[in-house]
Amino acid sequence: MLVRLHTTQPVSLSHVAVTLEVNISKGIRLHLLGNTHSSLRESKQRVYTVLKRNKWHWPGQRTTLNFLPLDFQKIGGHYDLPMALGILCASQQLPVHRLGQYIILGQLGLDGSISPSQDMYNALVLAKQTNKKGVVTNFSRATYHHLRRLFPEMELCQVSTLYEATAFFANGTLPSIIPPLAVNSEDKTLIKGSCFSDVSGQQPLKKALEIAAAGGHHLMMIGPPGVGKTMLASRLGSILPPINPFQTHPIRAMFSSNEEHECIAALSGIRRVELIDRNLTKRELFGSMSNEHIKAWLMEEDDHRKSEYPTGQLSKKVGVFYRSSGGVLFLDEFSSYPIKVVDQLLQQMDHHLVQVILAMNPCPCGNFNHPQKACRCSASALNNYQKKLTAACKDRLDMTIYTQYELWTDELQEASSEIKSRVKKAWKSQMERQGRQNAQLSTAALEGVCRMKKSSWRYFHQECAGQKLSIRAQQSLLALSRTLADLKGDKSVNNSHIKSALGLRLNDRSSMSPLEEARETNSEQRIKVNLGGGIELNA
Repeated sequence: MLVRLHTTQPVSLSHVAVTLEVNISKGIRLHLLGNTHSSLRESKQRVYTVLKRNKWHWPGQRTTLNFLPLDFQKIGGHYDLPMALGILCASQQLPVHRLGQYIILGQLGLDGSISPSQDMYNALVLAKQTNKKGVVTNFSRATYHHLRRLFPEMELCQVSTLYEATAFFANGTLPSIIPPLAVNSEDKTLIKGSCFSDVSGQQPLKKALEIAAAGGHHLMMIGPPGVGKTMLASRLGSILPPINPFQTHPIRAMFSSNEEHECIAALSGIRRVELIDRNLTKRELFGSMSNEHIKAWLMEEDDHRKSEYPTGQLSKKVGVFYRSSGGVLFLDEFSSYPIKVVDQLLQQMDHHLVQVILAMNPCPCGNFNHPQKACRCSASALNNYQKKLTAACKDRLDMTIYTQYELWTDELQEASSEIKSRVKKAWKSQMERQGRQNAQLSTAALEGVCRMKKSSWRYFHQECAGQKLSIRAQQSLLALSRTLADLKGDKSVNNSHIKSALGLRLNDRSSMSPLEEARETNSEQRIKVNLGGGIELNA
């Protein structure tokens, strides 16, 4: 008897549908066909042992299992359960009327238990796309109720043993629903990092991070070692808004197979903050998958087209950069990265799929412009070091903030919850107005949402001409101005927003001149950022 059932093959970013054909005919032995990996030979032994231990009859005839399609390799222990059920149905020990209505997967233990399955978000997406009723497997208790919330129309058939699976296909009965864990999806334990109030002072940097979080802007932090750059970046997750709606599907799909806390965070819409404190190679940062392929996949908003993969991309790996999609990638010691890695990074920063925050010292020794320590670097060393922050890089940075050592203060510091309330309010305004953050908008879209008066447009163009800003820089300036207006609750962008945005963006103009400042041994130049976002330079 020939039966067909449906399972999946997990790939880099999704699941691909696999049809399993099981036929029992005259002859001997069990045969596996359809481009199968050696791991399925182990599955064959597990299935035989489990069926015999559970008093099922093993057909003493030629049993052929054919996995379709043939153009990619079938690998993994999750084929155990569909193989066992297919053999039972083909040998007429189980009815077949429910078999083709579900996607089935699960790895069997020799006692008949089914191990909890990973990457179930992608399996449910595939079931929905292929018009199946649901998925039959052992769901993880931690993610089960998140998945039920995201797929209310699908049947999540929870089975923890082969006995429960056979009972379901025989008469439709399932064990009781998994009780939810006593953890709220918005629980603070899901958000890595501590509170902004843990860091004393550094108000300019905190304000810049608030603006970056609200609008999704790229940011550069420059300052000597130990001033709190990495400390504040590690706390950025505590003020970030939810993932943008148009990015939720690819992010959930990407992290569905990750560690439990990462999967729950993605299913709950919590942004990821990837902190990198060492130099990454180009392959580590961008992976082996085609940049154009994954970029198109991440930018595609139609969920029903997510499963269309070129065969050559099925086993490719996703790099750290794209795993940070919808969240933040923090690269420390940016000046030490090779030029090839930096060039690739700059190309990808234009799309704002990932919010990039960079940090570097002001000079090789870290003491340039330090109020108490003397810089040991020569003028030429300073110049060569700061040349690493190229014009192309500065053009893509929405904000550049210089910071210095500050004395400890016992003043009450603002908590992350207060900052997040402002960020989330500004983020909601953007989602209601345009469906994405300001940094992700095109120039044409920004011109429409800024709602500026003619006088403000005149001021904007005069400043851009005076500062000789590129087209990319002008777009960045518009987006930053719109974010400052959103944080203040203003419906239109005015001159004060533009002026503050210019200060945040052009902060580097007076401080990136090491040859001149190195000659001024008693220079007292400092940079102040007022809490409204503007910059004041005092000589």
